[in-house]
Amino acid sequence: MHRLVNAPLRSLLLSAAALTILAVPAQATIMGPGQITATTAVPSQGGFTIDQICDGLLTAPGWYNGFAVNPGIIGTIHLELATAQALGDFVLWNDVNVSAEGIANFRLDFFDAANLPLGSTPVLVGPIGQTAPAIYPFPVVENVKRVDLVVLSLNPSPRLEIREVAFNWSDVVATEGSSWSRVKALFR
Repeated sequence: MHRLVNAPLRSLLLSAAALTILAVPAQATIMGPGQITATTAVPSQGGFTIDQICDGLLTAPGWYNGFAVNPGIIGTIHLELATAQALGDFVLWNDVNVSAEGIANFRLDFFDAANLPLGSTPVLVGPIGQTAPAIYPFPVVENVKRVDLVVLSLNPSPRLEIREVAFNWSDVVATEGSSWSRVKALFR
């Protein structure tokens, strides 16, 4: 009889727990054209324009795709999202051709649709000499419409180069495993 008395309570608790889990907003992966628009006052060099950091191309046409500028120039890159989003990580494919170029230190500043600041990350360190993306998790920031990627310093070969950027990849990596080839295969 004791089990029958607790059965409705147990059912109620399980239902409440399931609804709580379902109420957690999903963080969809944000990458590529139509989801991110990149702009900057930093002039591009050699045909490597700012729009190439959010074109969704990770492997084609070869590794020579991305944004590049003349040596020694740093600045801010504005990443406008198509709609306000909850963001929980940033993904950076640093360097176009992987020769010790790209971002050394940077910060992310978050803004809502009214251009009001929502917060910033601490200073983050860009990867050097790798083709795989670096994922930077941070506490979830809600209602983000724009992210400013503030480049603070450059790697030893002092040239700002970025292959691609994305947001909310932690779930993709957790789902697909940590294999770079599996993650890479998700996008072309």
